[in-house]
Amino acid sequence: MFETLERYGFSAIYINRLGYVDRATAFCQQLEALGLEKIANTDELVAYRLSLATQPELPLVSPILVNYEKGFYSVEKSTEDTWVWAQQQAGIRIKKSYLPPGYSIKPISEVKVTFGIASLTPQNVWVETGGNKTLVLSAQQASNQVELKLPEFSGDVALHFYSDLPASLPGNGDPRLLSFRLINVHIEAITSPVEKAD
Repeated sequence: MFETLERYGFSAIYINRLGYVDRATAFCQQLEALGLEKIANTDELVAYRLSLATQPELPLVSPILVNYEKGFYSVEKSTEDTWVWAQQQAGIRIKKSYLPPGYSIKPISEVKVTFGIASLTPQNVWVETGGNKTLVLSAQQASNQVELKLPEFSGDVALHFYSDLPASLPGNGDPRLLSFRLINVHIEAITSPVEKAD
């Protein structure tokens, strides 16, 4: 574990003793047995020095960030699935990740978005992006599996979902107004091949 932290450029580990039943006594003994040097120690906090990497690596990060915006509720999950309920209108914004100076990723040529969609009552749901509107759930379907391809990804794209029916109470005691839900949303960045310069 500490080798990974050191590789990513961390120079110390700071421990809050109040988070441990034994005030981190056993954990500190393990660290000292590994040869880590204690550099700070109070009743509540203790710190150990790590070996600073001369050329730290950037942890593996996704090349894109996904934000559920107005109209979506919090993401929920079970042991097998994740889902997010929406009101009548809701948005997702997909952005290129920020990388510190000196780091780069391959150019993204396309973004592929896959998800299941289901509704409480029969309704039509569309998604609109870049002026293109796609029906992703029809009133004749209880659910649907969707794959969207967003070519020529510029680094910031919005997906606007909307239904032809107002959101309603689900009738099970949940106080939220619900319209439809997205299930197991997966967003993949397709990178352009990069040729090595001569």
